[in-house]
Amino acid sequence: MMKQWAPMDVEDALELLTPNDPTESTEERLSLATFLISRARNNAVLANYLYWYLLIECEDRQTGAQDLAIRSMYLTVMRNFSHQLATGTTEHQRTRSFLARQQVFIDKLVKLVKTVTRESGNRNKKAERLQQLLADPDAFKFNFANFEPMPFPLDPNVTIKGIVAKKASLFKSALMPSKLTFLTTEGVEYEAIFKHGDDLRQDQLILQMITLMDKLLRRENLDLKLTPYKVLATSSKHGFLQVPVTKAGTAQYSSGVRRVTLIPGHGIGPEITVAVQKIFEAAKVPIEWDEVDVTAVRGPDGKFGIPQKAIDSVNENKIGLKGPLMTPVGKGYRSLNLALRKEFDLYANNTEGEYSGIEHEIVDGVVQSIKLITEEASKRVAEFAFEFARDNKRKKVTAVHKANIMSCPTCTVTSCRTCARVWSEAWASPRPVHGTAPAIAGQDKANPTALLLSGVMMLRHMGIKEQAERIQAACFKVLKEGQVLTEDLGGKSTCTAYTNEIIKNLD
Repeated sequence: MMKQWAPMDVEDALELLTPNDPTESTEERLSLATFLISRARNNAVLANYLYWYLLIECEDRQTGAQDLAIRSMYLTVMRNFSHQLATGTTEHQRTRSFLARQQVFIDKLVKLVKTVTRESGNRNKKAERLQQLLADPDAFKFNFANFEPMPFPLDPNVTIKGIVAKKASLFKSALMPSKLTFLTTEGVEYEAIFKHGDDLRQDQLILQMITLMDKLLRRENLDLKLTPYKVLATSSKHGFLQVPVTKAGTAQYSSGVRRVTLIPGHGIGPEITVAVQKIFEAAKVPIEWDEVDVTAVRGPDGKFGIPQKAIDSVNENKIGLKGPLMTPVGKGYRSLNLALRKEFDLYANNTEGEYSGIEHEIVDGVVQSIKLITEEASKRVAEFAFEFARDNKRKKVTAVHKANIMSCPTCTVTSCRTCARVWSEAWASPRPVHGTAPAIAGQDKANPTALLLSGVMMLRHMGIKEQAERIQAACFKVLKEGQVLTEDLGGKSTCTAYTNEIIKNLD
């Protein structure tokens, strides 16, 4: 394919990128520039990257006539893009305001970095000066430590509101890039490198290609364990790089964006999973989904269990969201839900009692199932309940047991009483779950509320509280109004309509 590529002259490029003539027929093909601008107007992330791409190409480098013509072309596109945002909806104007503030921020940061570079002394002294200037609210007439929240140019899915001055440092190299720790509105720290004196556009292109390749390979169930990081050139002379951090052999990022294992499940699982994904995307939740299939596979022992790929995904990401799973009826099949709990030794899920999975057939028609309960597992469940209650400002914990039927002292009751003496206040609620509902699968009738609120709990666990509150509030508002509900809630709406209504009510 690459051998078939041919160079394009300036005239052809201008024809592609120049905005449409007002008299052009609606049947005629939209120009590339018009297409990109129309998409960027309605997608803040795309608008972010398009703006910085155009801005660099609009730089005046005072070179040959052909380069000046290309620059003129980009200036035309930039003016049209800015005009479209300025004359658009309130959301479009808000995007334009963010971009303008990003530009001011970068300009001020460049001045600060240049000042640090000119300072006399070794790298340690320069680093101290960097921290001092970042902490000074009057330096360069910009408060780097606490500014009005805005999308981070490098990663616009993350909203930054300040730089942690005391954590700033300089790398030991000729250009001395700055390592900066940004504070996000979710309370998560985001580490990035700001490099001045280098053109990062080639680095950015290569990393974008690797990222695209990684996504395509993952879709074919081929994971090369690539760890592409983000790069954004904000000029031909400076730009940002994301800081990859390796912990215990697992590639993670010092970013508000987290990778989460997603198990859609069976029956209505895929439908309600899509609904949750749409709502999370609309709320701009900083999550990248790693979708895996847990359809049972036969193991060496002849029994069916979880695919290794799903196990590896959860072990790597350390967190996941699961839809309903169905275990086929028949000899040799284990409960997939139970298998997941036992495989990952899930903290707040009981893997004992009726879930022990210890059973055998004594004689034909007589099956014995052993209910195994240990103090260790019971204590873990009880401790989580009290911790959850404390974190959510609850005053009471309710323990449900069957001590009236099973006369032997129960570990559950004992553990809860022990925790109650240690903890002074709390509450815990049973978490309702539902099955795969195969009778309505694929009919757009499923209710995604349970999975959605499970996702909200997951966000709180991850520290992404702002989006969690917004999603929950929107869901509760739709439920309270009762105008757009699925059939099981007494309404006549579809899963899609219910999902869209929640999205519409996001603040």
